[in-house]
Amino acid sequence: MPITHNTPSRTLAGLCLALTLGGVLIAPLSGCRGERTDKRPRQFFPGMDDQPKYTAQSQSNFFEDGRSMRQPVAGTVAFGRQAELQFGDTADQLSSSQHKIAMDWQDLLRADDVVYKGVDDFGDYVDDVPIAQLEGIPFGEPIPPAVIRDLIERGQDRFNVFCIVCHGKLGDGKGMVGVRWSYPLPNFHDAIYQKGAPKGQDGYIFHVIRNGVANQPGAMPPLRMPAYANQINERDAWSIVLYLRTLQATLKGSIDDVPEAQRPGLLSTRPAPPPKPKAPAGPIAAHVQMTDLLQFEPKTVTISVGDVVQWTNNSLVTHTVTADPKKAAYAKDVLLPAGADVFDSDDILPDDTFLHVFTVPGTYRYFCKPHESTGMVGEIVVEP
Repeated sequence: MPITHNTPSRTLAGLCLALTLGGVLIAPLSGCRGERTDKRPRQFFPGMDDQPKYTAQSQSNFFEDGRSMRQPVAGTVAFGRQAELQFGDTADQLSSSQHKIAMDWQDLLRADDVVYKGVDDFGDYVDDVPIAQLEGIPFGEPIPPAVIRDLIERGQDRFNVFCIVCHGKLGDGKGMVGVRWSYPLPNFHDAIYQKGAPKGQDGYIFHVIRNGVANQPGAMPPLRMPAYANQINERDAWSIVLYLRTLQATLKGSIDDVPEAQRPGLLSTRPAPPPKPKAPAGPIAAHVQMTDLLQFEPKTVTISVGDVVQWTNNSLVTHTVTADPKKAAYAKDVLLPAGADVFDSDDILPDDTFLHVFTVPGTYRYFCKPHESTGMVGEIVVEP
């Protein structure tokens, strides 16, 4: 007799139900492939994805002021950026960590106007970088040369990141962007930025780095130089000031600053100095002063053909006497009679002079390259 298996009807019913439910579950899953929808994704096992939370700067209906971000408790004093008062294993590590935490505390409080604003108790710019306060060195103790070197190297790094494109690698305002600017950028080697000059305080340069330079009232943009406070913190700004002072010192050195044993080799590679130009023949018919007010005085002089004009720089900054259309930012600032040659004095340092003989009659209009945008323009009228 053939063997037969009798499957209970209950088992068959369960199997059919399982197959049906499996098909129901698989159908929507297969529909997800390649599907695009704006609806929320299917969550078969919801976890913490939808937990209630506040995001930064979001609104809150729970707090009375409607803000999710809470203010510190009244009387809270910033102390540091970590819970520990010191960390490390060795004595050196513990001492270094205490110093770092103390500096973090100082940065959070910003209570020292000398360090964080560059001004003294009277609101005047400080003359020197406050290295001792920056490094937490007690008053009267010597500052290790290694500390100064580290600050200068940090300043060089930050200068090359944020400043070099406009101010140039020498700080002369001839960076890749600076030379294409609508007006000449400052040359930090000018006398006006040296120690003791009107803009020679370290605190002033620090202020400019952090807060920018204001434009003329009503002019746009409001700042001729943007503020870099968001990119450069106070410590890095002081480091940049130290690096700028280092750049200035590079143009003031002499052969005496070189170790004696190395001087012969250095002198052997120095090119011969160019011959000094001969003074123009003829009487000096007019004297023009270049002033701290960025003006030629007198602005207009009248001479005769063959006369010589002498310009004297009586200011603290570098000027030029330039009558070259190719070097002018504004065409109106240069005028030459037909047949007259262009002329350019190059940089005239404080107390230096420049002479030029005029052999073609007519009206000459000239300007100062660093200060053309401020209206430093003069005229020479040469009569036959």
